[in-house]
Amino acid sequence: MVDEIGATQDNAFKNESGQTLDVVNAANPPTVIYTNNIIVKMSRWDFLLDLGQIVDATKERLAIETQARIAMSPQHAKAFARLMNERVKLYEELYGRIPTRQLGKEVDEDDAENDS
Repeated sequence: MVDEIGATQDNAFKNESGQTLDVVNAANPPTVIYTNNIIVKMSRWDFLLDLGQIVDATKERLAIETQARIAMSPQHAKAFARLMNERVKLYEELYGRIPTRQLGKEVDEDDAENDS
C-alpha cells in the first residue's frame, strides 16, 4: 500500500521497498465520493466497505444511500487500517484531537479502548 507522503512527483510514489509507482487515474479528475457512513463486511477471503451518505435521519429511522463498495483482500485491509491509523495520528498532531461521537455523546477514546 502506498501513501502520499512518499510522493516523488504529481502521480508517482515510492513504496516501502523503494519502488517508484506511477498512479494513473481512470477519470481525470478522479471521482470524489463523500461518505459519512461506512459499513464493513468480511468473509474469509475479503473485506467489503460500503461507503454511504446519510440522506435522512429521524429519531426512529436512519436512511443511508450507498455511494460505492470497495472490496479488498485481508492483507490490503490490514495495510489500509495501519495507514489510516498513521494518518489519523498525524492529523491530530498537526490539527488537534478529532472528537468522536457515539449515540449522541462524545466518547473519550482512551476510555473506549480500555472498555474493549
